[in-house]
Amino acid sequence: PIGQLAGPDLDLALRSRLLWAEAAEEAGFACRATGSLHLAYADDEMAVLREFADRSPLTGLELLGPDEIRRRQPAIVPIDLRGGLFSPHEANVDPPAAIAALHAFLAAQGVAIRCGCPVVDVATGMAVLADGSRLRAHRIVVCSGDDFRSLLPAAFAAADLTRCKLQMLALGPQPPFWRLGPMLAAGLTLQHYRAFADCPTLPRLRNRLRHEHGPSLARGIHVLVSQGDDGRLIVGDSHEYGDDFKPGLEADVERMILDHLERFLCPRAMPWSSAGRGSTRCAAAARRCSAPSRCRRWKSSPASAAAA
Repeated sequence: PIGQLAGPDLDLALRSRLLWAEAAEEAGFACRATGSLHLAYADDEMAVLREFADRSPLTGLELLGPDEIRRRQPAIVPIDLRGGLFSPHEANVDPPAAIAALHAFLAAQGVAIRCGCPVVDVATGMAVLADGSRLRAHRIVVCSGDDFRSLLPAAFAAADLTRCKLQMLALGPQPPFWRLGPMLAAGLTLQHYRAFADCPTLPRLRNRLRHEHGPSLARGIHVLVSQGDDGRLIVGDSHEYGDDFKPGLEADVERMILDHLERFLCPRAMPWSSAGRGSTRCAAAARRCSAPSRCRRWKSSPASAAAA
């Protein structure tokens, strides 16, 4: 929730956080209330965090000094560390585990779940499956990811949405019993989320980041780190907007992400484990500062997503 603009967006994010916790308890998957920690490695980054803490309607925010941060997580890089902002509101969910648990829970309630049989057409009160069978219902919800060409293309074309490609990777797994703790972010994230937009120091920070990290910003990169149920670190991500994208993964994007990660985190195990790319759609008005909760869907690697 910390990245969402105060008002309806933040209210929705906080409500979503509660629903994830309720679903996890009912269906039996992990929803770890890790919170998040934004790290500052420059004075302007720390100034933005202080300004945000003074203005935010969120409760329980803590400004931490370098010693306290390192006490909580020794793997955080101490060089030039100015401090950070801890938020208790974020939770960590492993999507593959959550989906499997939700399927099992719904099946136990008598819900019929059909996988591997795509919907090829929808009309009022009816959905047609690829095998020719027809399902009738009073309400049909289309959740097709970023595939807005197969079902209801005219309706989606008229919507204020644009396509977003993301690239992420997984590292590890980490040694047994090593836990990341709070999900981590650093300076690039402060210019990505709308929640920080009203901080007076942000324009100065943006100018510095453009000068120092122009190629990364051009690829929409800001680095978030969480830990999956299997111990791997999930690291991302880049953001590219448009209608068509080059196929496959881009090695230079991976290298940029890892370069930024190594500036603030030195985990016990850094071997590359797997990488993933995906795409989804987000509101066009939020393109520059869309939150991962609106623009994240993986197609390849197992992922860990923040209920932010």
